[in-house]
Amino acid sequence: MKGNITINIQRYGVSRHQCVTWRRFVVPSKGGFFIYSWSPRTDALFFGDCVLLFFQASGNMNAPPVDLSFRNIENLRDSCSEEPSNVPRSLKKDSRRKFLSCSLRLNNNNISDLYALQNTIDHFLAEPLKIAWLDLSFNKIRTIHRVLCELSELRVLNLHGNAISILSEVERLGVLPHLHTITLHGNAIEGHRGYRSHVISALPHLKKMDFSAVTPDERMMANIWRQRRRRVISNRTFP
Repeated sequence: MKGNITINIQRYGVSRHQCVTWRRFVVPSKGGFFIYSWSPRTDALFFGDCVLLFFQASGNMNAPPVDLSFRNIENLRDSCSEEPSNVPRSLKKDSRRKFLSCSLRLNNNNISDLYALQNTIDHFLAEPLKIAWLDLSFNKIRTIHRVLCELSELRVLNLHGNAISILSEVERLGVLPHLHTITLHGNAIEGHRGYRSHVISALPHLKKMDFSAVTPDERMMANIWRQRRRRVISNRTFP
């Protein structure tokens, strides 16, 4: 498609010339056209310079998520008996009848324990180790379970609208090398002093938090905040 279209993705750590190929989608609307762009190199679907969806470059980037939302699921062990909602034709299955997707929706349920999360992922996804997008928002999750820290390819994690109350637990997610987008608003930790700075400093690859881009100034201030906090803790420990 011809035309002067500029996609500014430098804020996400990737410059325009690094992309091998670009695919553009034009969707008509009442006001004209919406222009979407997808880059296999950056694992992202863009609208202008805003990232809409992230996908794993080696996985099924065009596949929609497996949707298990609004099922009143309380125990994840019971989720395997559920059938995903509104499965589009583009969501394919392999020979084992598992979905060729790297995204999973478990939002708007009553989940409080993530102990069996890996079993759910293994049951529905053809390549469970490649899960890149996980929505656990609007549940009853109280703690950041270690199973989340084992999802090494995770890019996007939605945890907003839960019951997480210990801010320091976010630091557990710092081991995820590709995690660049997270939502945590609507949890008790949102009211803690230094909430945003703490999360940004704990997650070194974070580019978006609570649907808001992490700016270079925020990253710098978060690092300063963390250094000061460490000194305060050190002084308390060694008077």
